[in-house]
Amino acid sequence: MGYELARVSALIGLVLVALLGAVAVASPAMSPGHLPIQVGTHVGKESVVVVDGDNLWSISEGHLVVAFDRAVDDEEVWPYWRRVIATNSGDLRSGDPDLIYPDEVVVLPATDR
Repeated sequence: MGYELARVSALIGLVLVALLGAVAVASPAMSPGHLPIQVGTHVGKESVVVVDGDNLWSISEGHLVVAFDRAVDDEEVWPYWRRVIATNSGDLRSGDPDLIYPDEVVVLPATDR
């Protein structure tokens, strides 16, 4: 049930973004629980809407698993996670990469593949 609530919450967020005039384009390529979108000043870059329980490491790892189509190890995740932090540092509501909130948009930089 928690998974379904997270999906519904993400979809409601997309509808609100669309109604408020920002660009929102859904893509089914990410792992369940993350809904990639293009939004606001980051149009053209892939993004995810944060759901309860997410952190930048889990988002980074999940994105790499999908991008590489295989399991990834910490040595592969670490440099990408640092890039995710750098890309989003000025846009996080808390200003702290260790504290992200549901419905925040996290921009995902390009992968090495």
